Amino acid sequence: MISIVQWIIMGFGMALALAGLLLFVFRQEKGTNRVKLLGQEFVLSTPALVIFISGCAVVVIATLSLSEKKLAQEEIKGGTSSNQAIEKQAHEIRFLAKPVKMPRDECMTKGKEALNRSGFTGIDVADEVVYGYAQEYTGAIWCYSSNDLVIFIVSGPNLQTASIKLTNLERGF
Repeated sequence: MISIVQWIIMGFGMALALAGLLLFVFRQEKGTNRVKLLGQEFVLSTPALVIFISGCAVVVIATLSLSEKKLAQEEIKGGTSSNQAIEKQAHEIRFLAKPVKMPRDECMTKGKEALNRSGFTGIDVADEVVYGYAQEYTGAIWCYSSNDLVIFIVSGPNLQTASIKLTNLERGF
């Protein structure tokens, strides 16, 4: 959505340009004004012309600001290189829940062994979860023994490889 402030600024610029144009047509003043812009010096014949050019400049600046805002909004909506870069960084996640009746400690021990057999290293424990790493992949086994469930989770950059690692975790359990 375009900002109301930008529309107000554009309206002000248009009114200023129109006032300058009307003054230029109906008021026959003589005089000169010098304007220095980007190292260049311009001589304007009447003050009305200065007002007209100032109004036009305000409209152009507000319009450029609007087009930059539209481009930024299009980038946010999708299909841009920044969104594609984010998608490349996102990992695939595979999980599987399996009903298992066993004590939590036994489940955690079997989880560590399954991770180790499946090639995961750096195995660690956090409350009811055993997890480890295999290159760019993370594997976890959640021993949700209060509900008689074991949940296997693998995440990584490739869905097919994550699925294979998940199957290996389940079979190794």
